[in-house]
Amino acid sequence: MWFWWAVSSGFASAMDKVFQRIAMKGRSSALAHSFVYISLITIFSAFFSFPLKISFTKDFFFLVLLQALFWSTSTIFDFWAHAKTDVSLSMIISRARIIWMIPLGFFFLGERLSSISIFG
Repeated sequence: MWFWWAVSSGFASAMDKVFQRIAMKGRSSALAHSFVYISLITIFSAFFSFPLKISFTKDFFFLVLLQALFWSTSTIFDFWAHAKTDVSLSMIISRARIIWMIPLGFFFLGERLSSISIFG
């Protein structure tokens, strides 16, 4: 089932980027647009996570704070890139993050390297 979740995530992310480009084409306020976008994502995330039981510890809160910081930064950079170039070009560069995940997973998470983890 994880495979279909991953495929669905990739498709949803691609559609998100297409709509970002449509929204940003010819506009100069990428920062304002990304602020509204991040705010709406926060509301949707709270709605979808409502039935989950989460224990709020200091570690959990700190990790979520770090995730939010990096995700928000990434989103703002995405909007700036989409405002300046075609989505097909900016997404090729953005999706190169896959290359970063292999060493980060190995060094920070202790994940084992295998041909499946490297080649998908």
